[in-house]
Amino acid sequence: MATTRVCDLIAITARLSKLSVADIVGLSRAVPIVRARQAVCHVAVSQGVHSTPQIGKVLGGRDHSTIVHANRKAKINAKRDPEYAHFIERIKAEALVADPFLDGWGEQFEFPLPVAKPIAAPVALRPVMPPKALKRAKDGDGDYDFHRGVAAGSANLLAALRAM
Repeated sequence: MATTRVCDLIAITARLSKLSVADIVGLSRAVPIVRARQAVCHVAVSQGVHSTPQIGKVLGGRDHSTIVHANRKAKINAKRDPEYAHFIERIKAEALVADPFLDGWGEQFEFPLPVAKPIAAPVALRPVMPPKALKRAKDGDGDYDFHRGVAAGSANLLAALRAM
């Protein structure tokens, strides 16, 4: 079973690059660490399961624009450096065969996939014209007829929605 968890991708990258998870998630700007972090961003974005803000949250609370930039840089570096391209392919291959790790790391970063929520029926709708104005208005008055029609239509719509 393939893993799509970003924290698992970080762990795979840390193992393959001989860096620690804390290095990849941390604030260091050392070139080997940044390139490993960019590789994680590229693989996570290419999987298309999580959004860039979600990936950034797992990667040390980074902004989504940082993830977009890292993805772009990883693509450029992969075109220029065959070893780096091979490194990214190894991460993807490891992710395809890896089960989600059960080490407990990153559990706070699990993002459930969106689930459709049922539509709640709206609260009772009231006529647009205030009740006192309705009492003062006369039958046959244009405003009175209009607002009475809106109130009746609103009540019918509400009853139809509740019947669904």
